[in-house]
Amino acid sequence: MKNCVKQNRKMRLLGLCISALLAFGNVQAATLIEHADVYSVSRAPEPDSAVLIDDGKIVALGAVALERAKAISELKRIDATGLRLYPGLISAHSSLGLLEIEATRATVDTSEVGPVNANIRAQVGINADSEFIEVARAGGVLSLLSVPSVSQGGLFAGQSTLINLRGWNYEEMTISPTVAMHLYLPSTRLPPWLPPPILAQAKQAAADSLVQLEKTMQEAKSYQAKAADDSADPDLRLRALQPMLSGKQPLFIHADDVEQIRLALDFTAKHGLKWTLVGGFDAWRLAAELKAANVPVILGSPFNTPFRRSEGYDVAYSAAGKLEKAGLLFAIAADGGGMNAALEKNLSHLAAHGVAYGLSEQRALCAITLDAAQILGVSERLGSIDLGKDANLILTRGDVLELTTPVVGVFIAGEQQPMGSRHTQLCERYQTRYGTAKGESCAVPSAGTP
Repeated sequence: MKNCVKQNRKMRLLGLCISALLAFGNVQAATLIEHADVYSVSRAPEPDSAVLIDDGKIVALGAVALERAKAISELKRIDATGLRLYPGLISAHSSLGLLEIEATRATVDTSEVGPVNANIRAQVGINADSEFIEVARAGGVLSLLSVPSVSQGGLFAGQSTLINLRGWNYEEMTISPTVAMHLYLPSTRLPPWLPPPILAQAKQAAADSLVQLEKTMQEAKSYQAKAADDSADPDLRLRALQPMLSGKQPLFIHADDVEQIRLALDFTAKHGLKWTLVGGFDAWRLAAELKAANVPVILGSPFNTPFRRSEGYDVAYSAAGKLEKAGLLFAIAADGGGMNAALEKNLSHLAAHGVAYGLSEQRALCAITLDAAQILGVSERLGSIDLGKDANLILTRGDVLELTTPVVGVFIAGEQQPMGSRHTQLCERYQTRYGTAKGESCAVPSAGTP
């Protein structure tokens, strides 16, 4: 028995030693990015400036960074002459990590059956080996909100998680495990050419969903009142709604047309809920009401057709500019679900189209960095190049809002990431087949490399 105890102690000590050695091996050397044009988002651009990174954080800027770097013996220097340094882009609405091949059911983990799945956490479903991660990262997207969706007739989809696009598993990737509760409101916006029986059936289904929603809210409040009773049977779905009811967790409501948004305003006012509008195709039409209620908006993709025949082709393109004029806090993101997981790399393109239709360049950049971080509750860590923030940074050869600008350097928590992806692998695979020069690399040359 004593021998067994001694052996167990030795094994524990050996495990501690191995853990310490591994931790020591993962310590990053300080990194100095110098001669870059720094676009911090929170301040005016600073030409030919420097950023010092240590232990995954931004520890010094400008002349101070250069001075402090002189005292560091082991320092990685990156000459960014002619390049721009931006904070990493943040996608505030995505299905990346929960969906790989839409036509292959085993790779789709976006939703559960039933109307109420408040206890579902997107975090535990994240696929850290997704091919989309490297593709999105090469486009400058370093952090994103992975959002669960609903099946037919669903209401509460569950809780989203904010992740970095780097890590061996979902624990290493997680920035914030449960950012918000997600509610999908039913829509009565249906094609008028549908047969009357189908239209009536759809409207009845939407009405039934609203009845179910109110019933769920009443049950959740009753559960809250009985929470102190240890003998009460646990209901994981109702228990998961308690942080939302108490105001500790925001509610993200997915709604697009005017009727849905008005319903969301009435519903949240009735129940006293803190909320954010997601999608918001018609948000500009109710901008005054949203502003009065202090509701942030995660605006969906502009690459959508108008809802009404009377609307111009550019109604979606100009929506962000109208929200800016109304003084709303908003982020710009894709619509989530389907093929959008594969298109996260185009996040900067979504903001750029807003600029072409009335949105200022500064607000467009904020909508995919600092304002997105503020809406997601992580502005103290992400979204701008400021002291003490996580060193999630991208280097570009030009304006990040220009569609042709390449991202040439990516840093997540101060660690430089490879620029290769499934796209570059396929490019290199088929080079010789079509007579391209053998051995020519398809990858964009990374900053700091020959």
